[in-house]
Amino acid sequence: LLGKLCRIPRQIRKPRLTSLLRAVGLLSATDRRIQTFSTGMRTRLGIAASLLADPPLLIWDEPTAGLDPAARRFTLDLIRDLAKSRTIVVATHILSDIDQTCDHVGVMHEGRMIFSGSMHEMKQRMRRDDFCMELDGDCEDIRQLAEKAAKVRGIEIMPHEQNTVLVKVTEGSSRAGVIAEVLQLVDQSNLTLQGIRSTQNETEFAYLQLLQQDSDHGFRRFDLQSPLQEHAAASDIRV
Repeated sequence: LLGKLCRIPRQIRKPRLTSLLRAVGLLSATDRRIQTFSTGMRTRLGIAASLLADPPLLIWDEPTAGLDPAARRFTLDLIRDLAKSRTIVVATHILSDIDQTCDHVGVMHEGRMIFSGSMHEMKQRMRRDDFCMELDGDCEDIRQLAEKAAKVRGIEIMPHEQNTVLVKVTEGSSRAGVIAEVLQLVDQSNLTLQGIRSTQNETEFAYLQLLQQDSDHGFRRFDLQSPLQEHAAASDIRV
């Protein structure tokens, strides 16, 4: 039916559909009703359907949702390959997918576009000297490390993820010097350093910073309202 709606001749439609179903791993499920498909199967079917007419513009919402690792890798590779010859708009909450596939990004917050630009621009405006350390050890030892680091000028350590801490470098401090100081503290503790990475290239970090800045800006707009504006806003809410 979709092929007919797209006005694709039968001699083209049938082999193309077979090829697409094979590509997304659904050729063996052609005799099943869609209602019996899993979430991942429906996602893959949607991808195949969107490609049937070979459109110049694709708009995909959460294209990797519900996919197993192999199907997810296939979809990301497909996006990169298709993007060479057409425009693809992807909406997703999986920020690692954005990192791997997109060259431009728009960030929506509460129905408003708070940022639009290249991935490079997004990360550049969030650039800072913080870094993350993955540590192996007890929570108490990590807490003691944070207390010791607080006594060192230019360093602040706080929990980030499981077994990971965020090391914040205060303005005016040398990043290399801070790293050397922290590594020395770790070496003197009962902790084992598993890895260290920069935060400046993390899309998630930049995204969360954008949301925080937008929220802070919203509070400032509220605080700066005059009594007359506050009265008008209250009147609007009541209406």
